[in-house]
Amino acid sequence: LCFLKEFFRTDAKGATFNFYASALAKTVRPDGKTVAFDIYSRYPRENFVRIVSHTEGVGAMPLRLRIPAWCPKAVVKLNGVQQSGVKAGSYYTLTHEWKLGDIVEVVFDMPTVAHVQFHHVAFTRGPVLLARDSRFADGDLMEPFPVDSFADGQIVPSFASVLTPNDDIWMTFS
Repeated sequence: LCFLKEFFRTDAKGATFNFYASALAKTVRPDGKTVAFDIYSRYPRENFVRIVSHTEGVGAMPLRLRIPAWCPKAVVKLNGVQQSGVKAGSYYTLTHEWKLGDIVEVVFDMPTVAHVQFHHVAFTRGPVLLARDSRFADGDLMEPFPVDSFADGQIVPSFASVLTPNDDIWMTFS
């Protein structure tokens, strides 16, 4: 229950989304009015989130969307109209008189980034730290990686998503 409160919460100032897993986010505001949104997402596996309003009759209410610091080019749309002023590492606020069926779409820029420190390299894609997996039998996991090929913070465009034959492997990149 504590996790759900941090995932989606309402207060006298409006509603806030901190995480984008698929869910029905529903709560009763301090004024007794119900606020509800359906979140359709495969985030962070995919970079797209759709939030559908089931909220009516609450008047103009701000909806705050957390835009992670690692996401330099997030796009927010309300009912198909792209919004301006979206900034990484902040909350984007949509003040709107919410109606049943209003749609908010968020597209996160999720580049693969090299992180180099002490002659080691790690890669992240959005919020996910990538790792080698012995189940793929694609080489010696202890084999040194060519660290000198990367600079800290470098965007690595050559990582490509790969389909896997089963559902126990959530994300795969080559």
